[in-house]
Formats: sequence, C-alpha cells, structure tokens
Amino acid sequence: MRDTEVINKANSILNTVTEKADDLTSFGITQTDIARLRSCIENYISSNINKSGSHTESVVITKTLKELFQTGMDILDKEIDRMVDSLQTKEKNFYESYYAVRSVKNFGLRHRKETDLQPQKQD
Repeated sequence: MRDTEVINKANSILNTVTEKADDLTSFGITQTDIARLRSCIENYISSNINKSGSHTESVVITKTLKELFQTGMDILDKEIDRMVDSLQTKEKNFYESYYAVRSVKNFGLRHRKETDLQPQKQD
C-alpha cells in the first residue's frame, strides 16, 4: 500500500471510530484511545511529509550538481581549451602538458599484463 493509501484508510477508520465513539465504549474504546489514534495518524502524516521533502531536496541537490559539472565542462571546452589551442605553436610544451592533464583517466579500471593472461607452463 502506498503512503497516501495508508493515510486515507487511517483517516477513514478514525472518522468511523469518532462517529461510533459512544457505541465503542462497551468494547473498552475510550476517547483517550481515539485521541491516541488521531495523534498517531498525525505523526505518520508529518513524518511522511518530512520524508517526501528530504527526497525532493536530494533530487534538487543532485540536479544542481549535474548542472554545475556541466557548466564546468562547458567552460573548459568552450573557453579554456580555445585559449590553450591558440598557444599551440607559441607555447608547445604548455599546450602538450595541458592536454595531458586535461584528459580523463579512469583509475577504476584494472588491466592485466599480457603475460598474466597466458597460462603458466609446467615442466
């Protein structure tokens, strides 16, 4: 059941219990019990709103980070790279060093040496 369905069912039960409060006293249900039920439902609703708000906040932060990274990449690609390209002949060492550092290196990928892939010969 979704959170909204739980809230709707709980409120429906609360409304029925409130309407039949006099009839329920013979079953040991008091106004205090009904008030506690109301309080539990309100606590559930407020915690659900808080949870939903934190999820929304997380989505916004993630989206903002993606936008910031994209903006940074745009600045590198459109502005700084062009400036460095203009220095290709005048400052060749700087140009080559810049692009060596600028390239993306994936350190999470492991490569085996070709000798490691060949099975060992046994005598």
